[in-house]
Amino acid sequence: MEPNGQAPGAAGTAVDGIRKQINDFAGAGRTEPMILGTIPTDPKAFCDYVESMAHQTVKRYRNVPMFMNMNEDAGQQRAE
Repeated sequence: MEPNGQAPGAAGTAVDGIRKQINDFAGAGRTEPMILGTIPTDPKAFCDYVESMAHQTVKRYRNVPMFMNMNEDAGQQRAE
């Protein structure tokens, strides 16, 4: 028995993956996804792409300090 008194479920079904959580939040209106498209290979176009991402943040959060994360490899490839 699990700590909650129920029988355990099948392996791999105990925790929702991050993608499912994001989709569930977006479906419930708790978050707004950013639609960005394919990452450009041209360094200048990549900078425009990142600026576009920043401009798509929800307006009420624009003055709130936060981290905006991205794939480190993608950023590094454009910086070289």
